[in-house]
Amino acid sequence: ARAAGIDQSNSVSIAKLTLQSAKIESENALQQAQTALQQAQTDYQKTKAGARPQEIAQAVQNTLQTKVTRDRADTEFKRVQFLYGKGVDSRRQLEDAQTALAVANAGYETAKQQESLMKAGARAEDLQAAALRVKQAQEALAQATRSGEAKIAQAQAALQQAEQSALQVAVKEHDAKIQKQNVAQKRADLAASQATASFAQIVAPI
Repeated sequence: ARAAGIDQSNSVSIAKLTLQSAKIESENALQQAQTALQQAQTDYQKTKAGARPQEIAQAVQNTLQTKVTRDRADTEFKRVQFLYGKGVDSRRQLEDAQTALAVANAGYETAKQQESLMKAGARAEDLQAAALRVKQAQEALAQATRSGEAKIAQAQAALQQAEQSALQVAVKEHDAKIQKQNVAQKRADLAASQATASFAQIVAPI
C-alpha cells in the first residue's frame, strides 16, 4: 500500500507538470499566431492603402531630377556631336557623350515607371495575396487555439485520473490498516479463547 501510494503520488506530480507544460506551450503558440496575424493584417492594410503622399512626392521629384540630368546629357551630346563634325572633338568624346545620354535616358525611364507605380497603387494580385496571408494567419491562430485546448484538456483528464488512482490507493491503504487491526484483534481473541479452553479440561493430578 505504501509503495503504491508513492507511485501514485509521483504520477500526480508528473501529471501536474504535464498540465503546466501544456498551458505554457499553448500560450506561446497562441502568442506567435497572434503576432503573425497582426503582421499579416498590417501588411494587408499597407498594400491596400498604397504609397503615402510623401512617397509619391519623392517619386515625382526623382523623375524631375532624372529628366534634368537627361536634358543636360542630351545637350552635351549635341554639342560634342557638332564639334566632332567640325573636327574639334574626338570620336572618343562623342562616344562618351552618347553613352552618358543613354544612361541618363534609362534612369529617366526608370524614374517615370516608379512614379507611375506609386500613383497606380497596389495591384489586384498583390492585394489578393495579402488578403490570403491574413486568412492563413487567422486559420493558424484558430488551429493553435484548438490544439492548445485539446492538449490542456488531455493533461487535465490525466491529472484527474492520477488523483483518482491516488485516492483509491489511499482507501486501500486505510482498508489494509483496518484489516491489520482486525488481525491483531483476532489474535488477541484466539489467545483468550485458548487460555479459557485450558480451564475446560480436567487433568488428573498424577
